[in-house]
Amino acid sequence: MLLILIIIFAFCYAVLRPLPRRYASKHMRNMSAKDKGKWGEQRAAEYLSSLCGTGEYILLNDIMLFTKNGTAQIDHILLSVYGIFVIETKNYTGCISGGDDAEYWSHRLGRAKYRFKNPFRQNYGHILALMELLEIKDTDKFTSIIAFSDGARINVNPDLNVAVFSRLTELIGEFREVKFTPSEIEQFRSLIVGFNIVSPEVRNNHALRTKQAVDMRNDMISQGICPRCGKQLVRRKGRYGEFIGCKGFPKCRFTADLN
Repeated sequence: MLLILIIIFAFCYAVLRPLPRRYASKHMRNMSAKDKGKWGEQRAAEYLSSLCGTGEYILLNDIMLFTKNGTAQIDHILLSVYGIFVIETKNYTGCISGGDDAEYWSHRLGRAKYRFKNPFRQNYGHILALMELLEIKDTDKFTSIIAFSDGARINVNPDLNVAVFSRLTELIGEFREVKFTPSEIEQFRSLIVGFNIVSPEVRNNHALRTKQAVDMRNDMISQGICPRCGKQLVRRKGRYGEFIGCKGFPKCRFTADLN
């Protein structure tokens, strides 16, 4: 009996143990940039979801919203009475460096060196989209956070809200000033989910230039298709007259003028 238990234990350990770093690194190298990004978002979401068991936080992942200039794709939104945390993930390893207001940051991996846009600038656009949707005028209600892979060595201003995936919850836990009521947070959740774009056509073309995204939105509306969820658009009567709304209301709250 003891021998059988030892065999079972050895088998489970061999199957379930984490991959050695060299195999994991090789696996990552074989991924496309898009797949690496998605993997990073999933890892960050796993850590962030651990906060939701307390009842103080609501986590929304992979949210896409229409903006005045096109679309905004937000990796993670963490709603809380302590504010709205807007989190941009970068699944980068190696050395990360950059200035607070610099247009670009640098990513050094071995002998190779790359530039990428300052992620705080990118995330500021996400915050503006949420401010418009939620009708919040105070930027102090939002906290911008950039999260990198645990294999990253971060060399930026320590006052910036930058962390590796495994330190995200620790960083967020430092914010304890109450800014919203629980009922406001639930209202925000409902609005964001209602306005989240789930249409595969729009999501697949998110990387297109801004003008193309706007043109696609207008073209779908002209065809009577909701650009948020892909359902039919119908005429509705409201307090101020007729307008176009999604047939999927109240789950989808997209509206547009008749003209």
